[in-house]
Amino acid sequence: MGVCIILGGAISVWRDLHEAERLIGARPYIVGAVNDSGAVYPGALDFWATLHPGKMPVWRAARRGLVGDDGGRGYSHIGGIGDGVHEIVPRWGGPSGSSGLYAVQIAMERRGATRVILCGVPMDGRPNVHRVEAEWRQAAGYRAAWVRAADHDEFRAAVRSMSGWTAALLGQPSDEWLGDGA
Repeated sequence: MGVCIILGGAISVWRDLHEAERLIGARPYIVGAVNDSGAVYPGALDFWATLHPGKMPVWRAARRGLVGDDGGRGYSHIGGIGDGVHEIVPRWGGPSGSSGLYAVQIAMERRGATRVILCGVPMDGRPNVHRVEAEWRQAAGYRAAWVRAADHDEFRAAVRSMSGWTAALLGQPSDEWLGDGA
C-alpha cells in the first residue's frame, strides 16, 4: 500500500484530516482509526486499533448506529479475538506508548503503509474531541515511547504528523515526502 491516515482522538483530528486529504489529493490511501474516532468517522475504515479492547463493542455499536457499518479490521495488543477485535498484535517495545503509536505499528506491519500521516495525534495534551476535558494529562507520559520509535530510521522516514508535539518530533507531511514513498 502506500499512504495511511491515522485518526486519533485529539480535538484537532477533523481539521488535521481535512488538511491531510487536501495534501494527498488524488493519491490512494487507507484510513485507520484509534478508539472513539472510529465510531464517528463517516467514511470507510480499513482498520481500527486500540489499547482498550474492552471498549470496542461499544464503539462498534455506536458506529453501526451513526455510519451503518461496524468499521474495519480490529487490532489490539491484549485480550482475545471477538467483540470487535480480529487480531492480537503485541506492541513495539512493551507497555508504553499510546493507541496512536500502536495504530502506526499496525499501519506499517499489517497494512503495508510506507507513509503514515497522523491526524489528531499531537501528544501535547489537547482535549479529546470525544470527551472534552481541560487537557489530556497522560500525553506527556507516552512521549518517551514515541521518541524511542523515532530513533528507528524506518519509522522516522515513514511517519509524519499534522499537528502538535508529534509534528515537532517527526515533521509534517509534504508533497515531496508523499512522492518518495507512495
